[in-house]
Amino acid sequence: MDLANSREEILRSRNTLQALFDGITDGLYIVDQDRAIVAVNQAEAQRLGVPPADLQGRMCDEFFLGGAAAKLSALVQVALENGQAQSWLNQANAPDRGLFVDRDVHVYPILSSTGPAKRAIILAQDVSEMRQLQASLFRSANLAAVGQLASSIAHEINIL
Repeated sequence: MDLANSREEILRSRNTLQALFDGITDGLYIVDQDRAIVAVNQAEAQRLGVPPADLQGRMCDEFFLGGAAAKLSALVQVALENGQAQSWLNQANAPDRGLFVDRDVHVYPILSSTGPAKRAIILAQDVSEMRQLQASLFRSANLAAVGQLASSIAHEINIL
């Protein structure tokens, strides 16, 4: 009876984690130390236009072309070696980001109590909306400055 309860609890925990994993709208990957995809969430698979099961076992380099593949491999390697999260933040007009255009990439090692990390989570967070809001705020600030300048000039003309 105890074994059945333990099995049921493990299954319940797995289902909860799977729902959480697939419920996140940003891209989530779990990769092993060889950069093979262990799992990918539903949102990222849909964005890539490939079923999640078809991505499992494939190498990240197949998808992250050019400098993006090299940068991602380096981030995963460092995260696994030192056990600390790594980030690749998106900067305006950053060249060769592959699939990560308008995305901040964070790599989190999955730590093990028995030795070095052998897997990592890659979070590809969409920052395009934030960029649009920042651009809009910048335009608004410029318009406000022009308005203040025009008001000052009009005030000076009225004084004379």
